[in-house]
Amino acid sequence: MALSDTLVKMSPVKGEYYLVEREKIDDLYRNAGHGDEDEVPNFITIDGKECLFTENFIEKDGKEYEIVMVANGFSWEDIIIYDEDEDE
Repeated sequence: MALSDTLVKMSPVKGEYYLVEREKIDDLYRNAGHGDEDEVPNFITIDGKECLFTENFIEKDGKEYEIVMVANGFSWEDIIIYDEDEDE
């Protein structure tokens, strides 16, 4: 079985991602109502979709792009964050 077949069967929702040119990310945040604050959320709503900016970059055709994932069927606010101190 191909890996893509396995992921399709395992996931209750389909994934969606975009490569966003690094130079244009600030504009997207400004358009979503965020200025030059010290801390900005790692997800914002664009075109009605919650988009997570992964802070992972790739270079393609001489430009740097950030990988942006879209929440389909869930909210990024629902992410479970485990506190490392809980293990102690």
